[in-house]
Amino acid sequence: MPLLQIDDLHTAYGRTRVHRGIELHVEAGEIVAILGPNGAGKSTLLSAIAGLIRPTGGTIVYQDQDLTGWTADRAAKVGISLVPEGRRIFQGMTVRDNLELGAYVQSDRKSVDADLDRVLEYFPILRERLDSQGSDLSGGQQQMLAIARGLMARPTLMLLDEPSLGLSPVLVKDLEAIILGLREQFGASVLLVEQNASLALAVAQRGYLMQTGSIAAEGLLDEMRETGLMRELYLGAEAAGGD
Repeated sequence: MPLLQIDDLHTAYGRTRVHRGIELHVEAGEIVAILGPNGAGKSTLLSAIAGLIRPTGGTIVYQDQDLTGWTADRAAKVGISLVPEGRRIFQGMTVRDNLELGAYVQSDRKSVDADLDRVLEYFPILRERLDSQGSDLSGGQQQMLAIARGLMARPTLMLLDEPSLGLSPVLVKDLEAIILGLREQFGASVLLVEQNASLALAVAQRGYLMQTGSIAAEGLLDEMRETGLMRELYLGAEAAGGD
């Protein structure tokens, strides 16, 4: 049984349909990418998995539990952590306070302190900036903080929504190692929504290509990038140039 299994998922905002019969799965230990143009419904799919919106049909099964329609706090308690697009850290709070908010599902202070120390060991720059306001961090440091805050919930599945957005090419390269470390150092599987094709191809072997609320293709990314559909809808000139 996959870690995450989505079957015939439908979502909507009011009368506007977003997803039409999404089928998707993530195995334990996998990093899976969701690719596609803007407006395809990628971020909304992560929101549905994380419990931020309620599906209008279909099922979301996680670790053999039917999570369909669960609230975000219940989803977090069973190990699903969303790092949203745009980071959405609390700008007026310190790095420490942002991180501790990520552990809201835990009640044991010693466990929170141990998790904080582990996360800061992985992100040493955040230890140096522990008492700084979120607004004082650089864009790359804010992204690290957003991911670190997600790790404080002890996730078994991390949902990353456009983590490279607004980062320089050098920082995107650093982000590759960070994402791989989520699996290797923290044992978390990753479902990644990403417009940066190079980043997605560097960290994920398997993926899904979305178009207007449905899955247009799925499979190994190295094979998918060679298809005309992927070049047309996502990679464009980058794929045509053989990147």
